[in-house]
Amino acid sequence: MFRLDSWWPVPVLASLLAGCTIAAMSDQNKQLEASIQQKEVELRQAENANRRLQAERASLESDLRNRELTIAEIKTRLEAMKRLNASSAATPAQTQQRAAREKQIDDSLNQVRAAERDTSASQEAKARRLQELKRELRKTLELMAST
Repeated sequence: MFRLDSWWPVPVLASLLAGCTIAAMSDQNKQLEASIQQKEVELRQAENANRRLQAERASLESDLRNRELTIAEIKTRLEAMKRLNASSAATPAQTQQRAAREKQIDDSLNQVRAAERDTSASQEAKARRLQELKRELRKTLELMAST
């Protein structure tokens, strides 16, 4: 009936098939490990990019806060100058000076408000414009102090 020597290919084939399955699973495992490593690299890059963006956001918020404080400070000083100019003694000659200073102060206030609303200028351009306005403010203050 059955010959004993005809059964030997079955266990050999079964072990070869198991070996192939293990090799295929090992290859799949290596591919998954490589994929995980790639995803970890991508995650670290995304985290680094997120940290850079958060630092840039904080810097921009700080710049904006400083710019707003600077503009607010300039507006406050200009309004104080306007009140001081209006309360100064007025001889006929000083009336003309007061009117000229009043016009200069109003012009400066308008320029500050325009700089505040301007969204098209770069931060550097705004900072330069604010520095110019500060210099004009100092000159006006010096003029008011000398008269």
